[in-house]
Amino acid sequence: ERDNEEKIIVGGNPIDINIFSIKTCEKEASLSGMHTDSITTLCMDGYFLFSGSDDMTIVMWNMTNYTQIGILKGHQSSIQDMMMLKNGFLVSCAYDHKIFFWDYFKGEVIETLTRKREEFWCISYLDRLGILLAGTNGKSILTFNISHILESRPEANTFKSERDVDEAKEELDEMDSID
Repeated sequence: ERDNEEKIIVGGNPIDINIFSIKTCEKEASLSGMHTDSITTLCMDGYFLFSGSDDMTIVMWNMTNYTQIGILKGHQSSIQDMMMLKNGFLVSCAYDHKIFFWDYFKGEVIETLTRKREEFWCISYLDRLGILLAGTNGKSILTFNISHILESRPEANTFKSERDVDEAKEELDEMDSID
């Protein structure tokens, strides 16, 4: 079992993601072949890594065997930031004026926040208040009460073991074969 807390994960202008061991400072793996432009943001959830890119996609990676297991599409511009909420939603923001709440296991956008005049640059969450903060190109910080979104699914869809990841991959493969 790999301990993701002992890794440094780096993405950027080469379109590869490099994974280094903190203990040895050596490269353990390189994830490549899925993004077609710069990687702008990375986010972890258990044994899953999410990479957002200027190519407007989010790629989901299995960190137990370093394979790609899904692609989330929906943004119409460069993805700038992502974070994981405690209920299992992946949240992403982009220059397309949108913040998406993803059920990444289903590959679906559950909720969208939009501000027509604001490109979103970064996001953060104040758990105690149920408030999502979004930094914009207009040099402002917008606040969104997202308590209703969190209440719509109180239990997390997070995967903590290799078995959970394998089961999720099998279900994703089954969904792909249906399409």
